[in-house]
Order: sequence, then C-alpha cells, then structure tokens
Amino acid sequence: MATETAVIVDSEEILVRLTTADSTRLSKALEGPSIQPVPAPAVKKSVLEFGKDLAVECVSSAGLPVSKDCTVSINLKPLASENFVTSDTTTNEHMFQLRRVEDAKRLYSTMNVKEWDLQGSLYKRFTSSDNRMILECILDDERSRCSVFLGNGQSDDFSD
Repeated sequence: MATETAVIVDSEEILVRLTTADSTRLSKALEGPSIQPVPAPAVKKSVLEFGKDLAVECVSSAGLPVSKDCTVSINLKPLASENFVTSDTTTNEHMFQLRRVEDAKRLYSTMNVKEWDLQGSLYKRFTSSDNRMILECILDDERSRCSVFLGNGQSDDFSD
C-alpha cells in the first residue's frame, strides 16, 4: 500500500497515483452526475475527462461503493489552447491549468468538498494527505479555472 502520492513524469504525460486513503476521499468527493460508472465484470470504473488534457480515473472492486485506486493524468502538451502546464524540473513542481470556463464549472460542480467565498469568488479544493497534489477550482467573472498543483508537499495553504 502506497504511503505517499506518486508522481510519474514521462515525455507525454504526468501520472499521479493517490494513496488508498486519498483515493477513497477523492472518489467520495467526486460523487455526482458528471462521473458515469462504466460497468465491468468485477471492476467499476469512474472517469472524469476534459478532452485529452486532464482525466481523473477511479477504480473500485465489485461491491465497494467507493474507489481505493484513483489516478490523475495530465497531458504535458495540452491539446486545448486555453489549457497549459508549467514545470520546474529543479524542484519537481508542476502546475496544470484548466482554463475553459465550461470545464472549470463542470469540475467545480462535481467536487463535493468544502466551498469558500473568497472576495466574491467561489473556491473549492481537494488536497492529498501529504500535500503533494492539490486540485483547486475558482469561479468568478474574470478568472474561472481549475488547477492541479504537484509539488513536494510543503504547501502551507488551507486544506479541504
């Protein structure tokens, strides 16, 4: 069982594998109409996709209501021109920005986590327990977007 968030970077994508506890929390936090379970013989898979740029996939064994295996994948060369990735290889930090307003609203509405009002902006966040992955969305008139931040876990910001 993994004890920390694993971030694997290759030439095409960044793959984030969450711990069992974080996967359980994320699959509960993403319960909603936007994720449609795909029935399979012994495996239930829930996938939330934004083109080929960002995907959240949770897999659970038969009979389990929540997943213990969630993966976030980010395309390093986003196909949608609004989306972008910045990487700092010296600190191994990566930031993905999902900039299409309709995508941000869809992800925001799917996230069943605490909501904040930040000076008129709506804000939601999911953080892995080791702070190595932060998924956050902000909705307002000027800068509606969702971000996935991958780092060393030293974030001092508030958590979900």
